[in-house]
Order: sequence, then C-alpha cells, then structure tokens
Amino acid sequence: MKHHEIIPELELRHRTLEREIHRLDRRGAHLSPGDRLRASELKKRRLATKDRLYALRSA
Repeated sequence: MKHHEIIPELELRHRTLEREIHRLDRRGAHLSPGDRLRASELKKRRLATKDRLYALRSA
C-alpha cells in the first residue's frame, strides 16, 4: 500500500480511537478496573497511530 492509501485509513483509526476514549473518559471515576485498562490500551494505540501518521507525512 502507498502512503496516500494508508494515511486516510490511519486517520479514520485515530478518530475511532478518540471517540472510544472520549466515551470511556466521560464516565470518569465510575470506570471499572477493566474499563480503565481498556482506556489505557486505547490511548497507547491512539498514540502509536498518531506516531505512524507523523512518520508517513514526514517521509
């Protein structure tokens, strides 16, 4: 896949992760331990996606 094909897919993934994180964050202190773990994993995936987008755009 070429950069111009990958970037929109990564942007969509980033937005999807943002929405899911926001949905969990709205619950605040009421998150279960499992939801806290899920939020942490989603944030790591979002950051990795953002880093990959940056790398592709800088190439």
